[in-house]
Amino acid sequence: MPANDPILALDHDHVELSKLVSELDGLIARARAGEAAAVHEDVAALLEGLREDLFLHFAQEEEGLFPYLGARLPDERGAIAAIETAHDAICGALSRMNHLASRGLADHVEPLAALFERFAAGYAAHAREERAFLRRVGARLDDAQRAEVTELVKGL
Repeated sequence: MPANDPILALDHDHVELSKLVSELDGLIARARAGEAAAVHEDVAALLEGLREDLFLHFAQEEEGLFPYLGARLPDERGAIAAIETAHDAICGALSRMNHLASRGLADHVEPLAALFERFAAGYAAHAREERAFLRRVGARLDDAQRAEVTELVKGL
């Protein structure tokens, strides 16, 4: 696949998103260790950035790639639906974590940590499944189709 391949770019997003999840894990561990006040702003900022990055990634897939693939690879529609369901769960957990963080960490460290643990496990499983999906469908697209996908996700 060429370096500017849209499937490769979406696949690579998981590497960057996983780094943010790992960084958030470290901050939440610090909050649980008694540093809630010291890391509150960092946690809130990281959650906001993670939300923006994930929502953009999901928009590129759900508004660009998935409709395209569903029309051209109808046998992948079940996999697409499963990924979209996982997106909804991830977005819900992330929105709830943002809400908790906005209320301050001092009184919400444990609920935030519990929610983060579920989020991180769900995100990790989703990332593995989606990366396998992207590689599978990427192998089925030719250069012209990749160019079409590039145009579809541009500007989202």
